[in-house]
Amino acid sequence: MVSIVQIGYGNAARIHRDSLKKEGIDIDVLGVIEINPNKIKDAEKEGFKVFRSIDEYFTKYGKTPDFFDNCTPTKEHYWVTKKILEHTPDANILIEKPVTSPEYISLIRELIKYHPKARISVNENYISSNVTRVIKEKAEEYGFSTPEIDVEFTKNRVEDVLNGRFIDKDLGALGYEGSHELAVVRGIFDDNLPDRIEDAMLDDMVLPDGTILKEQGSAEILFDTNNGCKVDLFSSMIGKIKFHIDEFNPPKTISIGEKTRYRIISLAEGDIRIIGQFEPVEGYERGKGRVYVSKGDNIIEKIEGIRDNNMGQHIKEVIKYFNGEIDNPSPVDDATVFVKKLCEAVKIARSKKV
Repeated sequence: MVSIVQIGYGNAARIHRDSLKKEGIDIDVLGVIEINPNKIKDAEKEGFKVFRSIDEYFTKYGKTPDFFDNCTPTKEHYWVTKKILEHTPDANILIEKPVTSPEYISLIRELIKYHPKARISVNENYISSNVTRVIKEKAEEYGFSTPEIDVEFTKNRVEDVLNGRFIDKDLGALGYEGSHELAVVRGIFDDNLPDRIEDAMLDDMVLPDGTILKEQGSAEILFDTNNGCKVDLFSSMIGKIKFHIDEFNPPKTISIGEKTRYRIISLAEGDIRIIGQFEPVEGYERGKGRVYVSKGDNIIEKIEGIRDNNMGQHIKEVIKYFNGEIDNPSPVDDATVFVKKLCEAVKIARSKKV
């Protein structure tokens, strides 16, 4: 049994609980900390003990859980983590991605520095994906050193926006999947972090009534990693697909209202190409992905139906880190590099529009 306290009672908190259950991990939610009246009612209906603040939790209950689950909005991540550490300097804390908003990068790095006994990890779950792991193994098997890498995480988010979902005004279209894509690149080659950005672009989203949402459509970053790989990172929130991998038979576009997700990565070096598709994959049950290897025009290997509950798998790895069994799978310092590079890309994209 793993005990947790969840700060924030939204989609992320629910997904975390469900994902751990899929991994066979029993959880004991000691408390939920929430200030939204409607979410408080929802949590109480589900039978959870609800507290209005971290201070109230420690005053009225005070038990330290196996870990605190920081599922608050991104701009609150630093403040919530700071408050937890004021009460429990050696706390175990999982922070939802992205680790923080740009203005708090230096502050959260300093916070971690001054709490060396705390174990804090970021929920960059694609680092622990089994698809990422298989691609990493195949890259090693085929002797890849500095492949060209294409990454795409595309969906159509227009309906979500119309229904009032969060709009990232700091990072635009890069704010939803960008850190996930950088995490995949890092996960394939150890410490493969983004280095020099060559170019970046941001496109707008046009709603059905003609309303234009600046920088919310599609995004692309061309960059080199510190290991010498050249990466083309693309993400669209309007269903525009760039990398049409024929073997995966993607649609030309994803229309408004469609639940299709197109999440792929391609590594190419010499005449060998390794391609992976993360769940959900059309025609597969949920939580399954696939990896293909081709030589020239011929597919030479197919690994189908890879179990890929990447959220649960990642939190399971984080729990091992909290228990002192493994190194931190997603340190705060690495996660802040992701945010810094996304911010740098946004500046480059905006400078081209001036």
